[in-house]
Amino acid sequence: MYVVNLPKLARFALPFAAAITLHGAAAAQTWTGTAENTGDLLYRLDLLDAELSDIRARLGGASSSAPTGTGSIDASRLEAEVARLTSQVEQLQFENRQLKEQLQRQLDDLIYRVTELEGGDPTQSAPVVLDSSQTTQTEAPVILSEQSDLDRAKLDIQQGRFDQGEGRLKKFISDYPSSSLVGEAHYWLGQSNFVRGEFPLAASTYLAGYKSDTRGGYAPENLFQLGVTLGRLGQMDAACKTLNEVTRQFPGAGATILEGVRSEKASLGCA
Repeated sequence: MYVVNLPKLARFALPFAAAITLHGAAAAQTWTGTAENTGDLLYRLDLLDAELSDIRARLGGASSSAPTGTGSIDASRLEAEVARLTSQVEQLQFENRQLKEQLQRQLDDLIYRVTELEGGDPTQSAPVVLDSSQTTQTEAPVILSEQSDLDRAKLDIQQGRFDQGEGRLKKFISDYPSSSLVGEAHYWLGQSNFVRGEFPLAASTYLAGYKSDTRGGYAPENLFQLGVTLGRLGQMDAACKTLNEVTRQFPGAGATILEGVRSEKASLGCA
């Protein structure tokens, strides 16, 4: 996808809690470090839960199958191991809650800043709650009329008919608020705002697109463009944090996005 005749507008195949795939029980591991993200915490919790289940199964059979005089010793050792692992699980769960709270605070701060840049009242912004269990709009089927309306609006933007295209995109978002394509609609609306130099409005639009479906197909694109736009607005700290979130949340987003993030971070002087 690209914008026709828009000089220097790079088209990157462009979102705080990402979907995490747990790979099941693996070999038991002992962990004494600190997890860096929710995915790592959940993965380690999964390992410890599997190890606990195995030990409890062994503990249950120790008293009945062990020879007289040895069962109590084995059971004591297993109980001690269960206590140790249970303590680790509780610590990981505590750190997981802390990490989610930290990510929530960062997202709230970002929404506040963008709303302020746009000239709105940050106190009236609807909260976005990070919840890895929530369903996404990508699960909803796409109706033919939705795709047709969006394609028509995108073509207007691509061919430079910005007023007409923006009007169609706003109508699309209003007509199909639950569509799985709404994140894409926000992206193209943001692109139009961006190339017209309306950076506060563009930032607000990209953020709205990310908020509409944090795990949808256009979530990384909206988040990336939000970081780029914040950089244009001189919000360097927020821009760098947002760009870091792109690679953290969407490590498989594709070479174009990841290269775009690296390039933009270098340009902004991000750590």
